Amino acid sequence: MSILKTLYNLYKASLHPLRVRSVEDYTALGDSLIIKPVLPGWTTPLSDLPAFILSFLAVQTFHEAGHAVAAVCENVDIVSTGVALAFPFIPGAFVALSQQHLSNISLRSHARIICAGAFHNFLLALLLSVVAYVFNGQLYEYVGDYGRAVTSVSKGSELYGYIHPNTIITSIDALTFSVEAPKNEADIDIWDRYLLSPIDQKEIASRPYAWAVDKEAFDSGNLGEPINTAACFIPYQTSSLTSEQACFEPSEVMLQDTTDCRDLDEEKSICVRPHPWSHIVRVGYLGAQNEEESILLQSSKRYLWENLKVSQYTQKHPLLFPDWFVKFFSTITQYIIVLSVTFGLVNMLPIPLLDGSELVQVGLQTSNLRLFHRRVPRDDLIELEVGRTSSQAYKHDSIEKHTTRLLNAFTLSLLVFALGGSVLLQFIDSTV
Repeated sequence: MSILKTLYNLYKASLHPLRVRSVEDYTALGDSLIIKPVLPGWTTPLSDLPAFILSFLAVQTFHEAGHAVAAVCENVDIVSTGVALAFPFIPGAFVALSQQHLSNISLRSHARIICAGAFHNFLLALLLSVVAYVFNGQLYEYVGDYGRAVTSVSKGSELYGYIHPNTIITSIDALTFSVEAPKNEADIDIWDRYLLSPIDQKEIASRPYAWAVDKEAFDSGNLGEPINTAACFIPYQTSSLTSEQACFEPSEVMLQDTTDCRDLDEEKSICVRPHPWSHIVRVGYLGAQNEEESILLQSSKRYLWENLKVSQYTQKHPLLFPDWFVKFFSTITQYIIVLSVTFGLVNMLPIPLLDGSELVQVGLQTSNLRLFHRRVPRDDLIELEVGRTSSQAYKHDSIEKHTTRLLNAFTLSLLVFALGGSVLLQFIDSTV
């Protein structure tokens, strides 16, 4: 379990959500699931389908290679190997072993061949995790303490051409990333929380920074509606959109340094923020000389979130490793790790056509052999395959079959219940 927990912590949040929704106090039903389906186009982006298919083929090939290596070590001939369509469009690898040789080896050797596939899957996941952990520090630099690195900008948006990939954004409006605000119960990143959630009193108390304007100018500028290039501002302390407002040229206010509103002389000045209906956002970023620069965008916060993807890591060598290569390699690696662990665990379940069912049969045969070796008198034995009398052989073969069927039915029921419930909750979340 410690290995699985480590893998989960390394690769838990990597894919962007498909649907845009508010993150105010909403907790998805599927967030607490232990089993979450990986379905490109539904729970993961459809663009990941090629990477998913390649990862699935690689994982299954490594799994079958494990069976083949173990078979060679046990002197079992390999009849054939190849690739076939396991599903209508997903290829799968297979290895066919000599049944005659399998029947002549010991049950322990047979069990070793059965378990080799899952063992190689877990080994692959562990090795890739170590490689990813080692090379992560060589390829990426953590910038979450002071900003967010732009990973992509939608070409059809107005942001394209103003903000470029690998740009380090240091602030949004009066929010700076140098001091991390306390996370809420849902553990939502400050970037997502600020751009998708309305500002409430709790947010104001945690980040009391805004722009200070002269109080008399604010009172005299209470025009009600923006004119020309002006934008309306409201007092920062209020969460009501119908409160008093004043309209100013946004560059004269928002391109200035922010002020700690707790230390402001309220008789002379007032802290303000843009009215949400003005759709004015200030973006602070590091320029070519690593100097703080700012631009104003005519954009809503949600539009900015939809068209600007960011990360807490930035590439150290963007010219040597292009963005598309790093993204594709990272996606492939994550899918292989997740599918390797899943493939290994599922294959060891006692379900028909899987390795676990065959392993159970080998285990039952081993227990029967030990049982008869102790309790059956030698003069009652008839020379059968395992030295049982005919009546006892039929009796215990029947027990073996019934035990296998019960285990298969019980495990299959639990698996269908878990996967069915997970898919149902994911469907409910996607329609909310």
